[in-house]
Amino acid sequence: MQTNSQFESDFICLPNDVLAYYNIKKSNISKYKNVYCVNCGEKGHIIRDCNGPITSFGIIAFKVVEDKHSESDDDKNDALQGILNTLQKRNQFYIPPCKEDSYPKIKFLMIQRKDTMGYTDFVRGKYSEKNLEGYSDQIINVCLNEMTQQEKTNLLTKSFDQIWSELWNNHDSKCFRNEYEHAKKKYQQLDIKRLVRESMTTFDFQEFGFPKGRRNMKETNISCAEREFYEETGYDNTYYDFIKNYPTIHEEFIGTNGVHYRHIYYLVKMKNNVPAPKIDQSNKIQTGEVKNIGWLTLDECIMLIRPYDTAKKSVIRSVYYDILDMKNKFVCSNFYYNSHKKTTRLSPFKERYDYSSVYSNSF
Repeated sequence: MQTNSQFESDFICLPNDVLAYYNIKKSNISKYKNVYCVNCGEKGHIIRDCNGPITSFGIIAFKVVEDKHSESDDDKNDALQGILNTLQKRNQFYIPPCKEDSYPKIKFLMIQRKDTMGYTDFVRGKYSEKNLEGYSDQIINVCLNEMTQQEKTNLLTKSFDQIWSELWNNHDSKCFRNEYEHAKKKYQQLDIKRLVRESMTTFDFQEFGFPKGRRNMKETNISCAEREFYEETGYDNTYYDFIKNYPTIHEEFIGTNGVHYRHIYYLVKMKNNVPAPKIDQSNKIQTGEVKNIGWLTLDECIMLIRPYDTAKKSVIRSVYYDILDMKNKFVCSNFYYNSHKKTTRLSPFKERYDYSSVYSNSF
């Protein structure tokens, strides 16, 4: 029988706050000492051992419309304008005409997901098979409540194979091939009709947000942000400049699924006369993730962000007022530069974020 002292000696002696994030056995030291975690960026462990928040990197892009003559009808397509009109009527949002007609006007580039997070996680089986204290049931219910009405209809009318095929534009991806059998097995064990019947929400549109994504192996934070922005919007780094000395924007929260997330954004200003935003139907990477895209005012952004996504609303409001404080005098750079070193480095051992753990009350 192993004693407590024998058990404890099998682990590295680290401070308690470090041990709160991960434990690594001594036998794995030589294996992991030169390995860094793709998620948090720290050395000494791999991503599956990381207990830090799930971290994504992205870009918040804005432009300044100087006057009415600078407005573009291409900032929003008909589908996006239709969503805004529907939300205004349904929820009685009111944007004063004097506010919308005032210049200069700040607009942000937002994207709409192809599929909701809830639908994607549900189909991929991102919940534990062991329903400890009903936890898996809670996650499944959250997934259903984040779905659109059409996605719930898909669950009732389409086979798993059809749903799986439509979820992935790229059928050669590792996720499409490697997750299929496990996801299908879990899906077939569920009472889909009951779950849909008991769901409590009636969302008609997928979530809106800002371009972001997970880091690849050996990819820097900024490279990840620029790549994700290009993949989701079609704009490479020749179309924008970074705001010099503006710190990274941290959005950190506990999601409705109970998962801890950290989104890190860089603020950029779009150059003049950039092409209108669009979804390139020939681009499988973009169409696999993004359904719509457009330039939106602050009020329109707030209107489109879901009610439970309070962290994102706090972030965009804060950025908007920071831009106003710049008084249209922007110091730009074609590369990211920030002299405030302490705000740019992430560590799983220290909390370095602006919006601490916003708990999203779901529905």
